[in-house]
Amino acid sequence: MLNDGFFHVSGRDKFNRPVVVVCPRVIFELKPTNEDINAAAAFGIFFIKERLLVDGKCENLLIIQDLTGLGVFNTGFKQLITAV
Repeated sequence: MLNDGFFHVSGRDKFNRPVVVVCPRVIFELKPTNEDINAAAAFGIFFIKERLLVDGKCENLLIIQDLTGLGVFNTGFKQLITAV
């Protein structure tokens, strides 16, 4: 799921905060289990915390959700809640 583009780090903004882009569309295309989604999200949070956040300087981040191609009626409600 990570190799398919579930999320990626797009660099930093002018305040040196990491910009993370999350693509929930990947979840609906691959049909993973909730455990797989949680494992990918936990890995992402751990990676961001360990590699991108600087204690005392950079303690927050920007998350952008790319909802291209998704609508309310063509997504599963349980998977949507898990993704958000």
